[in-house]
This record gives sequence, structure tokens and C-alpha cells, in this order.
Amino acid sequence: MTERKHKAQKYFDKGQEAMKLKDYEGAAAWFAALIEYEPLDKEAQELFQKASVLHAQKDFNALKKIGYSILGNLLVSFSPKSATHYIGVLSANKPQDPKLAATYGRCLMASDQPGLAAVAFRRALNFLPGNKGILKAAGPAFEAVDDKPGAIEVYSQLAKFEPGQGKWAMKVKDISAVHYGDTGGITDLKSARSEDEKKAAELQTKEGKLERIKELLHEYNQDKEANAP
Repeated sequence: MTERKHKAQKYFDKGQEAMKLKDYEGAAAWFAALIEYEPLDKEAQELFQKASVLHAQKDFNALKKIGYSILGNLLVSFSPKSATHYIGVLSANKPQDPKLAATYGRCLMASDQPGLAAVAFRRALNFLPGNKGILKAAGPAFEAVDDKPGAIEVYSQLAKFEPGQGKWAMKVKDISAVHYGDTGGITDLKSARSEDEKKAAELQTKEGKLERIKELLHEYNQDKEANAP
């Protein structure tokens, strides 16, 4: 069971209550609020998507679909923020459409909602993992929600696709340094290196002592031979 802060748990419980009442729009809103508060809460991400899809299936008729498609596509080109609601509903109605999910992610980023944007980009990448356009849009969203492993994976792929663009490799290097520092990776590496250096120094000291003993024995034997009757 996921442990949450009091505020986050409150949002989660409200979302669960709304789901039981089949208020899918309300449930999606509560889970969306939770994701913006705790963007890496996987359970909330799954329930948000589930509630969004159920809401779209329940209230989305053919006429509304046409209207939302016209408005959404029109607004995306010059005001992505204004298109967020329309594209979001369209995307929920077609959850397996990666390009629509990516468009929704871009709208959410324009609306300063990186938590939900990251969810949308993850869904898009599940279907089109090697799409450069989606990868480039997803990277900043993953960074914004502190999903370092996700960002590292995205920029690593971009570095392979565009080896001449050094910025991707630098992104991987910089984020990896912070991530492995946070998780103890770099600390462990430093400790291992320090231990190796210590052992090497000890070995060098022992070898040095042995060499010095050999030198002293050699000098002693030479003196002994020189002073022999």
C-alpha cells in the first residue's frame, strides 16, 4: 500500500469515493489534483487514467466528439493551454492513440501541469517508444516531476538517435550524477574507489618495506663479505 502525506491521502480517498459513486469526472479531478501534488504516485496515475476513460465513455457522444475535435485541433495550433480540456477528453476517449496522448501532454505542459503531462507522455511512449518528437517533449516533463530514471531513459534514447547533439549526453550525465548521488550510487562508487586506493597504498607500503629489507640484507651480506678474513 502506498504511503501518502495527509493532504495526498485526502485527495486519494475523495477520488475513491467518487469512483464508487460513478462520478468519474469528479474522481478524475481528485486524482489529477493528487498527481500534481505527488506526481510519482503510480496508483493515482492509473486511477486518473481509468476515471478519465470511464468519464469519456459515459458522456462522450458523436456530436460532442465532432465539436471537441474541431475546437481542440483549432486551439492546439495557437493556444495549447486553451485546448487542454478538449484534447484531454478526446485522448481519454482514444486511450491507445499515442499521438493524441502526446498532444495532450504538450497542452498540459503549456498549462503548467507537468504531473499530468508526464502521465500522458508515458502513455504515448508505451505505444511509440522510439518517437523522437514525443521523447523530446517528454524529457522536460519527466525532469519537472523529478522522475530522474524516466528522464535518463528518454535522453539516453535521444543521444543514440542524435549522436551529434552533445546536449543529450550531457543531460544523461548531469541527471545521472544527481540521481545516483541521491540513491547512494555515487557514494557507493566513491567508497569502493576509496577502498581500492587504500588497499593499493597498503600493498605499496608492504612492497616498499620488503624492498627495503632486501636492500638491507644485501648491504649486510656485502659488508660481511668485505670484512671476511
